[in-house]
Amino acid sequence: MQPDVVPGSRLSVAAATVARDRQAAAVRAWGDGACPSREETFVIEGTLIAESLRTGTNLENMKLTVRKISRFQAQGAAGGQPGIWTTLDFEAGEAQAEDLAQTFAGALDQPGWYVDFRSPTETFVVFPGRTFRYPRGDKAGRAEAQVHGRQLAIPEAQLDWPA
Repeated sequence: MQPDVVPGSRLSVAAATVARDRQAAAVRAWGDGACPSREETFVIEGTLIAESLRTGTNLENMKLTVRKISRFQAQGAAGGQPGIWTTLDFEAGEAQAEDLAQTFAGALDQPGWYVDFRSPTETFVVFPGRTFRYPRGDKAGRAEAQVHGRQLAIPEAQLDWPA
């Protein structure tokens, strides 16, 4: 039940301001469309290095949002890796995690590349043809993915995805 609010009163102005601010925050977060479904409220975040994609790869109709694109001199690039990298920081609905992992696993160049992303509860580390998925903070899962990365000759300094 809503309290009685006298139009023009300080309470009605405050209530209108709160409602307007909440609406503006929702539009900033989700656009002008309807509120997200429960599945879409949980977000995965990750980073893709554009140079890690196989030559000739086309990634189309992916359900993700690129939040930031950066280009920089790579530190500790391994043999066969270019000296300048372009990173795409992205996010997507958590329901897209498995599809993204499968798409990336088929698109990454070999041998020394991976893409990582995480939900609030899980980490995904995707190598060419293989995906590691483990609970956030699971040291054994992280170690297993790092061992695989070393087998692909990925330099130790690059096996540094967020925990």
